[in-house]
Amino acid sequence: MKLTEKHWQAAFAMLPQNAEKELLNGRFTPWFLPGDKLVFKKDRWVKKNKYSQYMLVDCKTGVQKELFDHRKLQVRLRRIGINCEDGELPDIEPLSVDENGAVRFLLSGGDEYQFDDVRLQRVRKELPEAPAYSPDRRWAVTIRRGNLHLHDRLNGLAGRITKDGKPYNAYATRIEADNFFIRHQLEDHVEPCGVAWAPDSSRFLTYRLDQREVQPLYLLQSVPPEGMRPVLHEYRYALPGEPIPTCTLFIGDAVTGAVRPVQCPPLDTPVSVPTAGMVGWSIESGLAACWRKSRDNKKVEVYLIDPATGNTRLLFTEETDSFLFFDFQRSAGSRPDNRKHLPPCFLLSEKLHSLFWLSERDGFMHIYQYDTETDGQCRQLTQGEFTVCQLLHLDAEGEKLYFTACGREPHTRPYQRYLYAADLKSGETILLSRERGDHCVYFSPDGSCYTDTVSACDEPQVTSLWRLDAPADAQPVQLCACDDRQLVRQGMTYPIFFTEKGADGETDVTGIIVMPAHFRADKKYPIVDYYYGGNQTYNQPNTFYDYLNAGFATSLAQLECVCVIIDGRGTPMRGRAYHQYCYRNMGDCAGLQDHVAVINRLCDKYPFMDRGRVGVWGHSGGGFATLHCMVDAPELYKVGVASGGNHYQELYNAGWAERFMGGYDAKTLWAQSIAPRLKRLEGKLLLIHGELDDNVHPGNTLRVVDELIRLDKDFDMLIIPNRHHQLRDMPYYQRRVLEFLAVNLHALR
Repeated sequence: MKLTEKHWQAAFAMLPQNAEKELLNGRFTPWFLPGDKLVFKKDRWVKKNKYSQYMLVDCKTGVQKELFDHRKLQVRLRRIGINCEDGELPDIEPLSVDENGAVRFLLSGGDEYQFDDVRLQRVRKELPEAPAYSPDRRWAVTIRRGNLHLHDRLNGLAGRITKDGKPYNAYATRIEADNFFIRHQLEDHVEPCGVAWAPDSSRFLTYRLDQREVQPLYLLQSVPPEGMRPVLHEYRYALPGEPIPTCTLFIGDAVTGAVRPVQCPPLDTPVSVPTAGMVGWSIESGLAACWRKSRDNKKVEVYLIDPATGNTRLLFTEETDSFLFFDFQRSAGSRPDNRKHLPPCFLLSEKLHSLFWLSERDGFMHIYQYDTETDGQCRQLTQGEFTVCQLLHLDAEGEKLYFTACGREPHTRPYQRYLYAADLKSGETILLSRERGDHCVYFSPDGSCYTDTVSACDEPQVTSLWRLDAPADAQPVQLCACDDRQLVRQGMTYPIFFTEKGADGETDVTGIIVMPAHFRADKKYPIVDYYYGGNQTYNQPNTFYDYLNAGFATSLAQLECVCVIIDGRGTPMRGRAYHQYCYRNMGDCAGLQDHVAVINRLCDKYPFMDRGRVGVWGHSGGGFATLHCMVDAPELYKVGVASGGNHYQELYNAGWAERFMGGYDAKTLWAQSIAPRLKRLEGKLLLIHGELDDNVHPGNTLRVVDELIRLDKDFDMLIIPNRHHQLRDMPYYQRRVLEFLAVNLHALR
């Protein structure tokens, strides 16, 4: 069929950045403040324009009101030179509200202000070095020339507290193989230093990062903003089998400024620094813990740390014959702490003499309680064929542990989280969620209440405030609801959830189908498989907001395509057996044969799905998977867009290529390689890469190009100057992806 201008206008209107303009309350972020107060941002329509207002909630009574007079604050901000476009406020982070209603907040630049509906005054100026603030905001730690500086913001004092930090062996700095390192250098963006503060603000955990043995990698900026000469950028990046970064832990004392080493071996950290979930404090702040994982991902050691001395004690060791998995918190959705650092994958309580740990040792991710007073005496708190996703809150007084889990309730979708409480006395697990759907939960610091955002890929979200001390039949306070009516009027289609058998004919594989916007049962439609081939997460959208951002599926629906998103074997959150399919099998791209089997079954079931016109696209691990689809299943996949793909694991980060492969083995990696398979390419292929991609080096795509030229294969290529690994927000990129897929698929007969 011929796609008209009307089709394209409708498709572009559904792109994520455009759809979000037509959506109210698509995202929810709470700020719990002292005095049982909650602040959140709420959208509303004013004469067809969308405005946001900050709302203040009394958590005890549920009464809601505006946090401040928004128009007055806009006027005051303009007076100090801060522009408020279209009447909207810049992003702020509320800190406190006093008894007179005066609000303290951080402005997007980091300066601290106070506003009382009359006066706006700057209370504190942001420190220039991206500080890590203590919970009470009295103290801050910054990095200068690789050393730590401690700032006492109450008395205006500051001083250097380490002296031996050096280039590539510096304190609290970031790993250069971390995503966007070169991008952030070019943008003068500085990440907050790697510090994990104790809850009582008395001490902090940090590290010294050793990258001295890590070999350099280079990016060439062909079109610099100034001058004609290309610019060469160098950064340390460990490839498989090469030396990787290591971290040595330290503890700092806020009052004395003393920094002492933690007495445990250095941590292997190929990608993430310890403050990204590897270290944490007890609730009471008198004890800390860390875990260190072997490079081959088969062994983890958990240490207890005495903050007063830095001495440690090995609490327990866990080993496996394949791989240990610790990305469940990333896989299961975001937490509020993700705005700075990931929380640790454990909870620690001195009062209960317990460390609570998540492990898949019995086949599913469950909670284990270790006695910190003994030599690691352990009991399993949860059991069954379901996955614990996140440890949310520990009530040490009431001896209850609150967590989310998926797959426990019958007739629910496999990745939807539900809220539970584990009674530490009886061992009973209690379901707290009342509605079906995915539950994204944020607890107040004291655990007296929580917000619950309930959604599904086909159901816009509703957010409510719940109190734990309320009667069992009490109703929550509704805070806000997502309004998608504007998108529905524009022709947005809702996804259809499905379950089909995988390639083995036995395993249930789930996914969604996105129908064409103007569906007719008597027509046949081309199919686009939006694919992600990484083994650390699932791809199908779990919430409505995720759906609007899932692979331009809503735009492809406007272009008369059926879009499918499938999670085959090799992806997490459905038990160890399902996930372990990827072990030493990364070339299967998280279930490629399951994708083929499911698409064929769907075509058998639904005559409107055209088996002869199937396309595939994805970015990063999805670009890697797309190219494998094109050469491993050319009889099915006829059109592909491989964007930012890590096609050669030998040229990608050691932490990725080794983690699911049992460590580094050159022969095993080569057996998974795309290189010897490229001769099977038959369909139409578009390769895309950002020239300054500091995560997946452009050499991954250019090696594919070199081999395709040698094989005399036709393909299309787009190299985007001055762009990094994140491409999906670029309109030109979006248009090229949509055009290549839709035009070429519709042209097939």
